[in-house]
Amino acid sequence: MSVEPPAPKLRAAWPEILQAASHEELAATLLAYVQPRRWYRAKTRPARGARIADVIPLDGPSAAPSSALILLEIDYQFGDPECYAVAVLPADGANARRLADSRPPALIAWLGSTGGALVDGLATGGLAGNLLAVASEAKTRVGQAGALQGEGSAALRESSAQQLLPVEVSRTEQSNSTIILGQRVLLKVYRQVMAGLHPELELGHFLTGHRRQPPTPRVLGALYWHAAGGAEHSLAVIHEFLPNDGDAWSWTLRELDAAVDRVNVMSVTTDATAPAMTSMVARAETLGRRTGELHQALLDTAPADGGEPDPAFAPMPLTSDDRAAAVSRVQAMLHRTVDALPSHLEKLPPLLRARAARLLDPASDERRLIGALLDDFRDEPLDVLKTRIHGDLHLGQVLCRQDDFVIIDFEGEPARPLAERRAKASPLRDVVGMLRSFDYAPEAVLRQRASSRKSRLPQEREPPVLEFLASWKDAVAAAFQRGYLQQVGDAPFLPVIRRAPSATRTTPDPAQLSLMMRFFQLERVLYEIEYEANNRPDWVDIPLRGLCALTGEKVPR
Repeated sequence: MSVEPPAPKLRAAWPEILQAASHEELAATLLAYVQPRRWYRAKTRPARGARIADVIPLDGPSAAPSSALILLEIDYQFGDPECYAVAVLPADGANARRLADSRPPALIAWLGSTGGALVDGLATGGLAGNLLAVASEAKTRVGQAGALQGEGSAALRESSAQQLLPVEVSRTEQSNSTIILGQRVLLKVYRQVMAGLHPELELGHFLTGHRRQPPTPRVLGALYWHAAGGAEHSLAVIHEFLPNDGDAWSWTLRELDAAVDRVNVMSVTTDATAPAMTSMVARAETLGRRTGELHQALLDTAPADGGEPDPAFAPMPLTSDDRAAAVSRVQAMLHRTVDALPSHLEKLPPLLRARAARLLDPASDERRLIGALLDDFRDEPLDVLKTRIHGDLHLGQVLCRQDDFVIIDFEGEPARPLAERRAKASPLRDVVGMLRSFDYAPEAVLRQRASSRKSRLPQEREPPVLEFLASWKDAVAAAFQRGYLQQVGDAPFLPVIRRAPSATRTTPDPAQLSLMMRFFQLERVLYEIEYEANNRPDWVDIPLRGLCALTGEKVPR
């Protein structure tokens, strides 16, 4: 667990710290504050400096605002600048000291000689209501160099008319800050603010008004920042809050952990785990159906009000040019993986190390099989459509509601540019994302047990446990795919067997479907290897096993 560095001390007090004369000091302080945060994206890029892009009072025009939204632009030694949002307010001495003890990440800096502090009002939740008011009343807050614009639905105005308490700040921040108000409204603020339409807002608005009522929460409102030059940046999305039992990733790990306990006690996998296996397989099939319902909604672009379809959602053929571009992208990913692997080989188990080493040889059978897969995907005459997709679907993007599910977080992969996240693709990419999540879960449980000293052995790799986890993964993956394919039927984003030139689409083509799935699995595991190498080197063996399995051999755990 990382230790929060002590907060610095600013020369200026509130509200003088917001004025232009103090911007240089404020920018340096905020840069030091954002860099350790989980939502800071550029951890591998040295920063060259920062500047205050805008300061927007959240309570309207005032010489002494009680709070403000600050847009911080960071320059790097290489690559494009990035912009981050920090909502700030002052805290008096007693409250500041209490925050320093109870929630250090919320404390940005001590202020002047007053004994007070500058606080992150999103980390504490203290400014959630201010932001919600701007959205629900469609207000504009003018800043020093731009403006904050709110957008709210009638449902949001109705909710905001009530006292939305309590205010709960999510402790599991990723690329955003999430705050739940009154168990009715969920405010998600994008800490990294990018110009252009955000895919979560775009997809959320589309699905909210969809006639199919897909398994997703409704969008109630949004916040946008308009920069001085006129570019619009998506700042926040406001959803209805749906009571739930937590995310599917956490639920899965708990269920698997309990099942491993039973295996350890009984050492008889079938008798020990049959009830848990039955329950998880049934839920996986339900999750497959819900995923299929989402993809059917994204395929059906006819508006419920009978208007014109939005061209941003219109399905299009997955062309040979699309496939060639995808192959080129995967080839580049493969080259980066090969370049990164040598520094990780010594930490791998012997069998996996030997298989991974063969991937470094361009003349090896493994590389030949990968090349053949890429060639086949590029050259196969696939008659399928591409649509908008979730873009980053895994168990952590799904909420459990008793025995059912709701799909959330339509941001796409945060490291990709917005244009790439908004691009149309095969829905099978989402299917593969979920299957890879099933592959990760058993390893996450074993590592979690080892770190908590719950294992009977240092690495808990006894045959009964491994046999159960392997059978679990196969069973839930098959159930998920079964539920998915039953739901989507002969959807035109799946390849089918045509019995005659004029025949309607009927039976999925198993060979072409397998080809597409294997290609997207290759794309996904290469992405995972790159991610793990940069962020969790001790986990790089998980996607490496997936890559080896694609080349024809499963490596024992």
